[in-house]
Amino acid sequence: MTGARRLISRILGVKSSRGVSFTLSFLSVLSKPFGYLRILIIAWLFGASAIMDAFQLALGVISLFAGSIGGSMQSAVLPELERVRKETGSAGKCRSLLAFSAWCAILMTAILCAALFIAPGVMIRAFAGGFDAERIRYGAYMIWWLSPYAVVTMIAPIVAVWALFTERYVASAVSSLPYNFILIPLLLLSAPLIGEYAMGLSQSAASVILLVITVIVIRGFPMRFKFSGLPLASLRRIGANTLLVLAMTATSMVYVVVDRYFASLLPVGAVSSISYGNMLTTAFTSLAAAPFGFFFARISRLVNEDREEAVSAVKQTLAIVSAYILPAGILSSAAARPLVSLFLGWGNFGEEAVTMTSMSLTGYNISMAFSFFGMALGNYAQATQRLVRLLPLSYVMIGTNALLDWLMVRPLGVFGLALATSLTTALSFTATYLILIDRSIIRFLAQIRFFAQLAVLAPCGLAVYFSEPLGTAAQLVLLAAISVIYFIAGERLGLMASVPEHWRPGALFNYVRNAGGGLLKKRG
Repeated sequence: MTGARRLISRILGVKSSRGVSFTLSFLSVLSKPFGYLRILIIAWLFGASAIMDAFQLALGVISLFAGSIGGSMQSAVLPELERVRKETGSAGKCRSLLAFSAWCAILMTAILCAALFIAPGVMIRAFAGGFDAERIRYGAYMIWWLSPYAVVTMIAPIVAVWALFTERYVASAVSSLPYNFILIPLLLLSAPLIGEYAMGLSQSAASVILLVITVIVIRGFPMRFKFSGLPLASLRRIGANTLLVLAMTATSMVYVVVDRYFASLLPVGAVSSISYGNMLTTAFTSLAAAPFGFFFARISRLVNEDREEAVSAVKQTLAIVSAYILPAGILSSAAARPLVSLFLGWGNFGEEAVTMTSMSLTGYNISMAFSFFGMALGNYAQATQRLVRLLPLSYVMIGTNALLDWLMVRPLGVFGLALATSLTTALSFTATYLILIDRSIIRFLAQIRFFAQLAVLAPCGLAVYFSEPLGTAAQLVLLAAISVIYFIAGERLGLMASVPEHWRPGALFNYVRNAGGGLLKKRG
């Protein structure tokens, strides 16, 4: 037991950039099979049905409100805590500020939940213009089932702030790993009793249990404060920044809701297919999201120390994203159909659902790198108090996404909706870079070998896409082979020259090999 506790303490105490990144990636890999199993069970049991359309719409509505508010508070509070610590060095003021923010989050959660209980049908009608009376009724019931999930979505980001502020990066992520271990049994046990409503029950119950686990793992979350100990200037900045971040972070949520609104105008199953495509995209990107969270926190800290160094960290992050996330997005987009067929094409998930979901996955994954680009720039904008400059852009991008959806939904169906979101994501990054960094975006993209990578990836993607007649297995083998060859040859061809040497594929492979060997020796 002593050895196990030491190993856990060692893992939770990792703080170096590569150590945190690899620890989170390794732990995420361990949980991924269960994440896939969850998606597979959902697809197997429920397919792409009318009630699943209603569930996905209800989930989108809750994510729009609860997810946007919770995430906005997290983005606003963390940099302000860093500012207060740097300016005053007072741990008490930081604790009071975080405790007050937590109670504000609880109050907003109570208001939101009251609205969810009182008028669920009104919300569904507002976001699903093509739903008939039956799907609206299903959606209202689903909102009720998902209300506890909404509570957790609002509160959990504030708890995560404490972990990041106290540099317990791994502890916060580790506490979420049991999610699928809890959700899957609940889903299987409740599905025979309440059918598709088991989705809402299992997701809510698992989220509540994990919030409790997170609080226990992180320990010491402050809940007491004195008004006399609150820095008023910080409260004003947090309030203003929360509203600004909300206006921006809600944009990505609105993209999903707008896509589902227009998908509701298509035949039954379209909303579900769009959502399954989103789930697969999330499954692919979550492996990278955890380690990149370290870089986003580092950018926030550097802003208060050296602004030029912070800009350099942003560009370095973009270079690493371009080197690894760009090929992952392009190649998985080209292989969308075999991936969907392999991951979801079982049970009640029929051929039509496979076709629609693969089309949406293709459209979404094209912009995978731009999504990560936007995360880095958004974090930098918030830390530098320049979100107000991006506020008009966020509204323009919402309108652009809706317009592109409207233009593409009829001729291209679900692929058009996903492609519209990808195009909007790319446009948003371009405009944000021009506003925040400088006007040499073309030169910068050339410096990080973005265009050179695209030139190499394009024929690779086409080779994977047009290999479909060979069959799913052969197409996936080809995808794996091309991916390995790309990273090996890409480093030698200089496609990753802008990436720091210790972040290139060869160095990362050696790091993993040496770290694994060292761990085995210590355990031996």
